[in-house]
Amino acid sequence: MRQNVLCLITSSIALALVCLAQARSATKISRIGFLAALPPAAISSRLEAFRRGLRELGHVEGQNIIIEYRYAGGNFDRLPRLAEELVR
Repeated sequence: MRQNVLCLITSSIALALVCLAQARSATKISRIGFLAALPPAAISSRLEAFRRGLRELGHVEGQNIIIEYRYAGGNFDRLPRLAEELVR
């Protein structure tokens, strides 16, 4: 189960970075949906690495990028609903 969570987080990060690379030339503020099965405290080091990677690419949260966070708090049944919420 823990490997699935890590895979989900890693996939989310990769997808976000691909989307950012494609939208980089746009003048509007980009938006990323960040979905995690675990609470923020449980993934804090990964979350900071994600933000650091964005900064290295020139994206500063609140300035030229907005990140919409959703956490399932360990309740995997909530993930589909939270993903749907992010897509809207």
